[in-house]
Amino acid sequence: MIKYRGISAGLSVLLCLSLLFGCGAQQPTEYRTGGELVSLEKEPQLSYEVPEMSAHVLISQAGYESNGSKVAVFLGENPPEDFKVVDAATRKVVYTGKIDRSGDSRSQKTVSSSDKIVAAGVGDFSKLVTEGEYYIECDVLGRSYTFRIAEDIYSKLLTDSLQAMENKRKEGLQTEGNNRKSAVTAIDASRTMSALLLSHELYPEAEAEDAIPKIVGEAAQWAAYLVQMQDTVTGGVGEASAWFAAAMAKFSYSYQKYDSGYANKCLNAADKAWRYVLKNTGSFAEEERFYAVAELYRATGQYQYQKLVQELGEGIVPDTSKEALVYGSTTYTATKRKVDIELCEKLLMDLMGEAEEIASEYKATDSLLEGSGRSRTREEILWQMLLVSIVDYVITNHEYATVIENHHHYLMGRNKDALCYVREEGCGNPAMESIWDSPVDTARYVIMLREMQTHDMAATDNC
Repeated sequence: MIKYRGISAGLSVLLCLSLLFGCGAQQPTEYRTGGELVSLEKEPQLSYEVPEMSAHVLISQAGYESNGSKVAVFLGENPPEDFKVVDAATRKVVYTGKIDRSGDSRSQKTVSSSDKIVAAGVGDFSKLVTEGEYYIECDVLGRSYTFRIAEDIYSKLLTDSLQAMENKRKEGLQTEGNNRKSAVTAIDASRTMSALLLSHELYPEAEAEDAIPKIVGEAAQWAAYLVQMQDTVTGGVGEASAWFAAAMAKFSYSYQKYDSGYANKCLNAADKAWRYVLKNTGSFAEEERFYAVAELYRATGQYQYQKLVQELGEGIVPDTSKEALVYGSTTYTATKRKVDIELCEKLLMDLMGEAEEIASEYKATDSLLEGSGRSRTREEILWQMLLVSIVDYVITNHEYATVIENHHHYLMGRNKDALCYVREEGCGNPAMESIWDSPVDTARYVIMLREMQTHDMAATDNC
């Protein structure tokens, strides 16, 4: 059962608002103003250079944190009783465990692999904490891909994810003759910034004195990328104008403590873009305008934005499939300025309800080889885990943290096709399309990584 399910909805929301998000608190203003879905249901791309390696012993190919949970899944009509973890360098067995095939342990499930129904067993080797490179082998089913156990798995994935976004951004900064090549559109750049900054707000990075956190630094580079796309006369950025206004205002709020001058410059750019949106209101979706004014209100505290966000909020129908609305809702319920408590409750209740439904659907599948009931594409999985991460921040639910971690392992190769959806060094079977091919997907994945890192640190502190 999911935590807080027994608490009344109103009480739950009010507790969240008063204790965590700070809705309605007052703070003085600090500013001056003037893709196509990719299905995970692909045929496995197995390496046949090592014949004993198969897609029947599934692990997280990106590796496992030393002190984290470690689970392998075994596919076969009759999985053996035991499995062995082998040191890849010495070929010595370092751990032996039992394959759990009991019906009440998420193991005795039927899944389809290459149109053949096979039984699944689960092997837990969480007690192995020694850093190194390993593989798992067992009778009949063969061996897994090599994987790493280390303390820095999530940190390295985070660093490599930020590098992947930088690479995509630099592609867009290239020029061909007199024309600038835009590999990443203004809307996708704004969506990328929004997810990066949300990650920073929910799960701030540890930082040295006067240092800019890596995630905020990457967001600053995207801000510079976007500024070049703004029309200096109209302030517009085409169809991306509302997204631009929201993302730049959000950035200015986060960046003020590091460089107030540049933050104010970006805030002014957001204000100009918003004025363009006002002159062309019919060209922009309601949720996009709501997101923009929510960010501008939080950043400036100005009455004009407060009034607009309340007017738009009255007609808003909560819908977690609308990306801009989710970002706007999160910002509005988190702002420390005067807000409409009823609107906060309406928006937050929808987010909490969706997260509970995702977790319930995942629990109902009772399988470590599937996402939740609706998670069938890489993009969908990453979006749903972003929603769960937001709510996990609000109520700190261990079950939500487990759902996020299991989806991470799913994306890293613990799926029925043994495909790893990043191109991390050591991944034995990378998918043709990677999370890192899309900066939007990568930024969403960063939120998952930061949630898992933060959860691990909290668990360690409580030991």
